[in-house]
Amino acid sequence: MMTSTLWPVDPVTYFALTLCSGYAILSRMLSMKGRPRGFRYPPEDRFFRLVDFRPGGCWLWKGYLHLGYGRFNDGQRIVRAHRWAYENLVGQIPDAMQVDHLCRCRACVNPDHMELVTQKENIMRGISPASRQYATRTHCLHGHLLDGVYHRGNQRVRYCKTCNRENARRQRRRLRELRETVSVE
Repeated sequence: MMTSTLWPVDPVTYFALTLCSGYAILSRMLSMKGRPRGFRYPPEDRFFRLVDFRPGGCWLWKGYLHLGYGRFNDGQRIVRAHRWAYENLVGQIPDAMQVDHLCRCRACVNPDHMELVTQKENIMRGISPASRQYATRTHCLHGHLLDGVYHRGNQRVRYCKTCNRENARRQRRRLRELRETVSVE
């Protein structure tokens, strides 16, 4: 009986399986190529197979992109590729920090092109003038201080407590008037 890493069956068995209805079994055995069932390459190997090392220094992600950012399945969950690269090649990312691409290329996964910054700093460095304008704003349209903060998911949203309170009073007054007109009729 002669087998190798590429051919897990001997030639006689191979010939017999090709002639009978066992073709599905043979193709399954050959697709394993000597690896045990359920084998997966380590995440590091799978990650670097999807990286294109460019002469300019950027490591461009060749895998799946979502909004320009690479996505990677590390075997447990799907993560952003640049965050996975930073965590595995540099160190942990604190909860309050974000990874900013210094090269401004979202598909780059080179940790030398990344820096940990706060969300506000990341917005200020961005290219969108509207988000930069909102990040630098300290007062609402009526001149009140933006002193309230609430959390929507993992984002912090600033708002004006004074305007929010006035809007709530106005809405309660409208509802009260609506109830009074309905109860009179």
